[in-house]
Amino acid sequence: MRTFALPRQGATADLPLALAAAWLALMLLVVLAAQWLAPYDPAAMDLRARLQPPAGMGGSWAHPLGTDTLGRDLLSRLLHATRLSLACALLGTVTGMIETFDSLQNMDLFSQTGGIAGGISQALITTQFGLTIAIPGLLINGMLNKRRDDIALQLAQVIDAVEVKQLRVTGRAG
Repeated sequence: MRTFALPRQGATADLPLALAAAWLALMLLVVLAAQWLAPYDPAAMDLRARLQPPAGMGGSWAHPLGTDTLGRDLLSRLLHATRLSLACALLGTVTGMIETFDSLQNMDLFSQTGGIAGGISQALITTQFGLTIAIPGLLINGMLNKRRDDIALQLAQVIDAVEVKQLRVTGRAG
């Protein structure tokens, strides 16, 4: 009689899982530390540095990935864009999981009422709605913070201009 054995799962089977976990950990680190890792403000424009190529292709290390048509640093923009990309990826994953568990629930694999799959599906739907509500809030928060910083900078410039003008007036009067 012939017997068949399942292939042994050793360290080589765990390598893809370890690589995927390391990649996700790196992306999470980038998301959490983007404001410190980015060399420039992602929205700051420098028209003198427009369309610089990446370093190693004729560009400088001041902008390692180069700049766009408005002179914005591409590395900084990439680091900050990772946040939204991972949030969308999470939302897509949760949506796929909802569909999977809904299909399991409809097939009644676990019980007459689809108990386990139904409960998981409801939890995932709640998570999806939470993410759907949170993503526009994150976008608006980023835009409002940028606008607040711009207004603060403009106010500081106006205050400086007024102080300089007052010094000139008081300097001439005295």
